[in-house]
Amino acid sequence: MRPLGRLHIDGLDAGAGAAIHRDTIVTAYHVVEGAGEKPIEFVTVDGDRRGVRLTEPRMHVLPELDAAVLFLDHGLSRWLPTRHVARGERWRVETPPPGNDPVLTGEVTMADGPLVNARGNPVRAIQLTVDQVLGDYKGYSGSAVLDALGLAITGVLVEQKGLRARMPQPLARLASNVLYALPISDVLSGLGIDVVPPRPRRFNATPVRHDVLRRADLIDGLVNWLTMGDGPRLVRVSGPGGMGKSILLDQVLWDTRVWSAYPGGVIELQASEQSRAVDLLDTLGRAVGSTRTDLREALAGESCLIAVDDVWDADVVSDIVASLPANASLVVTTRGLTLPDEALGGRRQLAIPVGSMSVKETRELLARRVDLTDDLVAVLDDLGTRLGHWPLLLSLAASEIHGDGTADDELGDLQPQPADVKANAVRLSAAFEGNPTLLDEPDSQQRSFDKMLRRSLDQLGDRASKFGDLTVYPPGARMASDVLADLWGLPGLQAQRIMQAFRRVGLATVNGRKPLTISLHPLVTAWLH
Repeated sequence: MRPLGRLHIDGLDAGAGAAIHRDTIVTAYHVVEGAGEKPIEFVTVDGDRRGVRLTEPRMHVLPELDAAVLFLDHGLSRWLPTRHVARGERWRVETPPPGNDPVLTGEVTMADGPLVNARGNPVRAIQLTVDQVLGDYKGYSGSAVLDALGLAITGVLVEQKGLRARMPQPLARLASNVLYALPISDVLSGLGIDVVPPRPRRFNATPVRHDVLRRADLIDGLVNWLTMGDGPRLVRVSGPGGMGKSILLDQVLWDTRVWSAYPGGVIELQASEQSRAVDLLDTLGRAVGSTRTDLREALAGESCLIAVDDVWDADVVSDIVASLPANASLVVTTRGLTLPDEALGGRRQLAIPVGSMSVKETRELLARRVDLTDDLVAVLDDLGTRLGHWPLLLSLAASEIHGDGTADDELGDLQPQPADVKANAVRLSAAFEGNPTLLDEPDSQQRSFDKMLRRSLDQLGDRASKFGDLTVYPPGARMASDVLADLWGLPGLQAQRIMQAFRRVGLATVNGRKPLTISLHPLVTAWLH
């Protein structure tokens, strides 16, 4: 459940809000001003409803800041952490008013500046520029301003300044381009609640696109293993290839609950079947401004977390552990590696298995944001069954049934209609009708994987040959746009468009933006070779 939603007063939509604790919703004061004793409901983006208390304390308000918190009768299972924001960060708002209003994104142009608000009170404010073209602005008040990945609340949207740009017809007459939010730290300090500190200085985890499915139970389970209890630990995230271990790892490393528990740093290393401990330790040394022989001293002090993705050899882990100070915890992803306790330097060993997706997760991944009709649910359930609920196959399938390969490079990813998604899913299911994917049969896995990858390549059209050129890179390699432009003999912008096409059809993951950098899943690399 996503702990974001809309507030309904006496049955009518009044504005947005977000959960900062099990029973606590933060919003703008003017959203609930005048509610009196009227019934108030918090309706999450997933459709869950929670009533606001009718008894005192019902809410705490800060009229001078235009902020308020409401208290629910029955608590939520999830809520979002809070943190400070920095100038230049990307942001998003995921609680638009009912209708066709968009999710908002943009850039923080001022993290902490003076503003005289609509009530005439001087306050500190976050200034936000907006990517979208907006006409008459209304209904977003009280929305949580989230970080770029939607993992933490940085502010509360309160008002729009009169800075508008005229747009040509047939677009909206006026476009609001600057919004203001209260820093969440000011709201919480006014209420006597602590705010999470900034990310540690040593932090290099790979960002995950905000629209990548979050498997809440797995994320919460891994977060708990990494943060609950005292002392350093080693956590193994294990499962067959293509189950989503690497994505899970990155989502967890970016989770505020994790990096706030490791103020000494969170460092991610990319391994592969060919990796040697000495090379990974050299990479770790460079990441912390040291050498592999001085890591104990460089990492000593505050708790730190070292993450190693795609480990194949227990000796590699043992050698890394031997080079780390006692305050360092580890988390590794592996396809089934076991580690002897005596090689862990006294650390507790914990494990979390990652397997195929549930029916609910499969639907969510395949449907994305398309409305789920009964007919579409039946078709997607059938497709998920035929693909064995295997996350990697499902991701490739989602790209095909949503027509990602035909998306325009300039307009980006457009949302198709439910009828189109249904028709594409029926067509794809037919390709697996006689040979459904069976995850416990290697031949079935290989056959299905080969078929799905070839279909993904077909979506690339004449760009497919460029994908074949990537065989020059070893497993785990990260490929930057300037290097690929040289490989293909193309201008940089054209190379970036081809790389984005690889990403859209599910064949590559974007690891960085400046320069644009991609990598391939190890199973895709093995198939390509």
